[in-house]
Amino acid sequence: MEPQCGLVYDVGMNTGQDTCYYLARGYEVIGIEADPRLVDECKQDFQQDITSGRLTVIEGAIAPVALGDHIRLFTNELSVWNSIDEQWANSRGSVNSVAVPRVDLESVIRDHGLPVYMKIDIEGADEYALSVLRETDLVPPMLSVESNKTDYELLRKEIEALSDLGYIKFRAVQQAWVQKTQIAWTDSTGTTRSFRFLRDSSGPFGDDLRQPWRSKDEVLSDYRAIFDDYRRWGDGSCFARSAFGSNVVAGLSKLVRRPLAGWYDTHCML
Repeated sequence: MEPQCGLVYDVGMNTGQDTCYYLARGYEVIGIEADPRLVDECKQDFQQDITSGRLTVIEGAIAPVALGDHIRLFTNELSVWNSIDEQWANSRGSVNSVAVPRVDLESVIRDHGLPVYMKIDIEGADEYALSVLRETDLVPPMLSVESNKTDYELLRKEIEALSDLGYIKFRAVQQAWVQKTQIAWTDSTGTTRSFRFLRDSSGPFGDDLRQPWRSKDEVLSDYRAIFDDYRRWGDGSCFARSAFGSNVVAGLSKLVRRPLAGWYDTHCML
């Protein structure tokens, strides 16, 4: 199946903060979201784009067929932490759950087309989504996935899995820099347009990302340095165990003008 250059998938649509950007850039969007409350919000907020056919919202959770036609989604006050992985969800204080339809990713791609770019941000199911792409050979030219931040060996395996899919170019993108970042471009009519990213956005992709592409070995080296920062300043460090320590990290981050630790997305390209 050939990729459609004007099509993007937002897998883990959440409130549509990334969909806003994809639509602004002129793409048609397939958004997949498991949380029924967020689906309803998105259908209301993007009603015009849905009516025009520029956006299709698919409700449900991407999961193996062995789990049945309906999946338990564990919800959190912070909706970006919703997950079908009960252990993962419980570690972040999720206490409620709701039954949602299971979504077959392969069927979605075959029905709607192979995108030029796919964002995958589905807590606890990212690895399964990648396995679907591997088993079906339905691989988008560009892809991003939230990186593991607790175990470098697991992170290395994630990069190896992406390499096995055929990706040869990589970027480790710090998510704390995305919020309120503004990008500008010139559209096909010669008009200059801009977009400012919202909170919890995954951010730009492709040529809209300013940092250079890296090889697999180079991005793994980048992540080794990132994991050093995690150990010094991140969630498991001595600084994270007190309000004073957290304030120290925040102050140092402002001083050096970069986050000392935080979530990263791995972007890759064939």
